[in-house]
Amino acid sequence: MCGDVLISVLYDRSAICLQVKVPNFIGGKFVDSLGSMVIDIINPATQEVICQVPSTTYEEFKDAVNAAKQAFPSWKNTPVTARQRIMFKLQELIHRNIDKLAMNITTEQGRTLKSAHGDVLRGLEIVEHACGVATLQMGEFVPNASNGIDTFCIREPLGVCAGICPSNFPAMIPLWMFPIAVTCGNTFVLKPCEKNPGASTILAALVKEAGLPDGVLNIVHGTDVACGRGFSVGLVGGSHSLPFLCAIGLQEVARYALASSCCVCKFKCIIISVKHKSSMATGYNFKSYIPRVPGSLSYLKWDFLERDQSRVQDPDIVNYICDDEDIKAISVVGSNTAGIHIYARAAAGGKRIQSTIGGKNHAIIMSDASIDATLNALVAEGFGAAGQGCMGLSTAVFVGGSMPWYYDFFTWNICFSKLLN
Repeated sequence: MCGDVLISVLYDRSAICLQVKVPNFIGGKFVDSLGSMVIDIINPATQEVICQVPSTTYEEFKDAVNAAKQAFPSWKNTPVTARQRIMFKLQELIHRNIDKLAMNITTEQGRTLKSAHGDVLRGLEIVEHACGVATLQMGEFVPNASNGIDTFCIREPLGVCAGICPSNFPAMIPLWMFPIAVTCGNTFVLKPCEKNPGASTILAALVKEAGLPDGVLNIVHGTDVACGRGFSVGLVGGSHSLPFLCAIGLQEVARYALASSCCVCKFKCIIISVKHKSSMATGYNFKSYIPRVPGSLSYLKWDFLERDQSRVQDPDIVNYICDDEDIKAISVVGSNTAGIHIYARAAAGGKRIQSTIGGKNHAIIMSDASIDATLNALVAEGFGAAGQGCMGLSTAVFVGGSMPWYYDFFTWNICFSKLLN
């Protein structure tokens, strides 16, 4: 499917009865996935299924990583000025297609058109920033740092990088990630949110039109099925009121439980029993270590499929990204739950992690603040886009007391509710 046709289909799906299966973007080509699992994309306004997202198989994921790996040697040696020209072209194409991108975001996610335009514009600012990245690539040189010694620092691309995106900003967050990464000489594998992949797919078509070489940007789709299931270790055992953890399972599960318990949950005692492929490990009388304190122990028995079997029966693109040895760095934006899992699993393999998770804001309200203006701002920031934004308000802090606000807020809330109804 060519880029222009793909953009038109994703943009004007309201007039199409046939459901579109969103393709992967591998090696500069849009490729239909052979994965048996599909995820329905539902229009929040009509509750209609407007397209389907495949769960990428492990083999297809490796094709994307290999395409990025093969493209890296020539791309890193491409002059930075040539890489910048592609970003200038991409900037122009995003401006030209901003209405189509915004309509796609509104259709898949439910944002208002004005808010969807803002989503694209915030991402466009990063593309504009990438157009001037040459000065950021400059190194440092210190002559005669010591007797007869000069020191210098150069900036080099890492290799294959990956990005894992959330659902709240379908265009902005992918544009946070890959334009800077590729302009600095890296290649990239992007995993959009399975709830709204259309914007990323349109951007892939625009990037190809802008002249980005094949394999520099790749997009794979899927969900974090095993991540959501597996992270029950953190959810069940992650309460700070439970100071002890016992985990039984495979080696990879034990390593993850140990890392997340020590680094995140801060358990006082961690007891790990590792299950080998042949038989259960012997010689560990871990019951003797369990404290005799009722309610102090979270006991988790893990029943995982073998690794290769899980790849076939339970595709999990997020864990594929975390575990792949060819991927050198990961950028993730999302919730605390997802971010902690990705950070622990990827860091265990020595990857560089940029984890931007759990962002929320506090509103500080002064005693002389305008009541009407403040209430309008609180409602807009607390409930706009269903509160799903890094700038969303979750807490209001009143300076000088909140009692004078109660009656006005109650009255204003009634009026607002009637307006919505």
